[in-house]
Amino acid sequence: GKMFLPQVVKSARVMKQAVAWLEPYMEEEKQRLGTVDVSNGKVLMATVKGDVHDIGK
Repeated sequence: GKMFLPQVVKSARVMKQAVAWLEPYMEEEKQRLGTVDVSNGKVLMATVKGDVHDIGK
């Protein structure tokens, strides 16, 4: 599939804004529940070459 750089850049900006908006709520919930950052292991994520999500990874 073809991708157009302006749309990819715009998507990244929107994602950053959304995460920035959500972070205070996530931190508040962590404190409310008393959760501690503990690693339970590793996660491997991948995309198939040529997939719409493969943007040069």
